[in-house]
This record gives sequence, C-alpha cells and structure tokens, in this order.
Amino acid sequence: MSISNLLSVALSNEFNLATFIVGILSLGGVIVNIIVTASTNKKKRYTDLITSNRVITMQNLKQSLSNCFESIYSFMTPNANLNEEFKKFEYNKSQIFYAINYKGTAEIEMRETLNALNDLLFNYILNVQTITKKEKEKIFETLKTGIEYLQTYSTIYCKCEWERAKNTSLFGDKEKYDTESAVKNYLKEFETELKQKKEMLTNNTFSKIVKNKN
Repeated sequence: MSISNLLSVALSNEFNLATFIVGILSLGGVIVNIIVTASTNKKKRYTDLITSNRVITMQNLKQSLSNCFESIYSFMTPNANLNEEFKKFEYNKSQIFYAINYKGTAEIEMRETLNALNDLLFNYILNVQTITKKEKEKIFETLKTGIEYLQTYSTIYCKCEWERAKNTSLFGDKEKYDTESAVKNYLKEFETELKQKKEMLTNNTFSKIVKNKN
C-alpha cells in the first residue's frame, strides 16, 4: 500500500473517531438537557400543586369564616335555633383551625378570638332564660366586636397568603415570602383600632358580663 493510501486511511479513521466523539458528546448533552428539563418540570408541577392547594384552602377559609359570622348573627335574631347555630359555628370553627397555621400573629389572634366567641355563645345558650336585657345587649355588642376583630385579622391573613401563593408560583423556592413580616406590616395601619377591640373582648367575657351565672 502506498504512503498516500495509508495517509488516506489514517485520516479517514481519525475523522470517523472525531465524528463518533462529537456524536457521543451531543448525545450526552441531549440526555443532560432531558434530565434537567424533567427535573425542572417536576419542581414546577410540585410548586403549582402547592400553590393550587393553598389557594383552595384560602377560599375554604373565607367561606368558613363567613359561615361562623352568619351563625353568630343568628344568635341575635328572635326565635333562632341556638343549639343548631352553635353546632354550625363549632363545625366551621374547626374548619378554620384546619386551614390556618399555628405560629403566626394573625393565626394566634384568630384562634384565640374564635375560642372566646365559642365560650360566649356556649354560656349564652346555657343561661339564655335568666340573662337580663342589658346583659344580652352587652353580649351581642361583644360578639359584633369579635366579628370585626376577626374580619380585620382574617382579611390581612388571606391577603398575605395570596401573595405568598403568587410568589411561590412565580419564583418557587428561589425567593421566600415572609408571611409573618407582611402580616405585621399590614397590621400597623389598624394597630390602635385592634388594641381597643382586643381590650373590649378581654374585658367582656361571659363571667364578667353576667355575674354569678357560670
């Protein structure tokens, strides 16, 4: 075989080897891209699921709060079925507790206020036959204050949770949304009003409104 033929074969083999290597590298790039894309899509699906579930939870929370308020107002109407309305209140209260967290400022206030209203409603049923008109008016006034107090906290809480869901949908885990800081920031606008309502609720438990009827 001539030298020129040998060079031709060698160059051909080198070309084939180079082509093979390039092909392997390209295939490797495709495989890596597929893995990265699949991982990204999986994270996105997980993020979308979390966001969707939280949105649904907030919708259910708002509905349960509305149902609680409706039951409380029913106590103030003549001929209301107090036992039935109290059962509805307790059920919706449990749904609210299920929907909220247990460590934030808004969640704590919502939970404590609902428990205080629960106690007021329960004792009202037990003593409704002996409560005076003046005591009844004070109880109803306290219940209305409790509703207003809850409305403020729940509105701020839901607003911040919507913002957190939106943030998670846009950025995933890359940018954390500080719900607690956001809640406290919104609460500054209502600080004086909430403090007054809190004092009113604290000073108007059933035992303080209705003496010797526990």
